[in-house]
Amino acid sequence: MSASSAFGCRLSLRSEHALPRTRTWSLATPAHWIVWTIVLFAVTIALGLVAKVVPALRFDGLDAAVNRVNSPLLDDAALILDRLDHPVVVAGILAVVFVVLLFVVGWRRALGACVTTAPAG
Repeated sequence: MSASSAFGCRLSLRSEHALPRTRTWSLATPAHWIVWTIVLFAVTIALGLVAKVVPALRFDGLDAAVNRVNSPLLDDAALILDRLDHPVVVAGILAVVFVVLLFVVGWRRALGACVTTAPAG
């Protein structure tokens, strides 16, 4: 669409020098995602029920194996990871995530990501 102004200049709603359209930053939704969700849910429930019925599929020896590998280095790593689960640390991590996402995707998506992640922590 174009029109002429009173001064003879050409007015256009479309720019000849417009930037190419960019794709929004998002993940593609898989085809039939609801089917995959239901199938994975059913498989998880089935594996849990089979593990209750068949004792050979239980991981009873896993706890004993982890306890046999008693290492001061692994104990220190576990204590450091335990300290990361405090509310102040989680709030700091969320603040850093918000600032990074603020510059990458905008304040609305950054706030949405932090608000939906905060209750999980």
